[in-house]
Amino acid sequence: MTAEHSLRPLPEGTDTEIAVVGGGLSGTLAATLLGRSGYRVTLIDRHHVFPREFRVEKIAGDQIDKLRRIGLLDSLSTAAAAFDEIVNVRKGRVLDRTRARHYGIFYDDLVAAMRAELPKAVRFVAGRVSAVEAGPERQRVSIIGQPDVT
Repeated sequence: MTAEHSLRPLPEGTDTEIAVVGGGLSGTLAATLLGRSGYRVTLIDRHHVFPREFRVEKIAGDQIDKLRRIGLLDSLSTAAAAFDEIVNVRKGRVLDRTRARHYGIFYDDLVAAMRAELPKAVRFVAGRVSAVEAGPERQRVSIIGQPDVT
């Protein structure tokens, strides 16, 4: 994968170069970076909108630097709560303090913020994968109730 990769005609009957199955944070970031690099990507997840659950993420340190470097920190910071200090306490006693920028965010809000940044070269399909077939020249991903992705 290189930034110089350019969209080229695909073999007839093919509608994507790369299928990413699973549109949580990792799958969405992979699809975003591949799409930005010029690949035709299909991101497949069974949820059009990631469901609300009690799952919270803390983004800090080099994670912030990496998101800034790939141009996704602004979307994250808009959806997250920023804070600059963490105090670790045990049995009423302060163990330590960490002073640095952190972001706290519900996981579903994090996924939504990152999905909002998917480039046009990425198609999102909401559905459940039922089969994957690998062949020497062509792969096929079958999705319940959707046309196959090849």
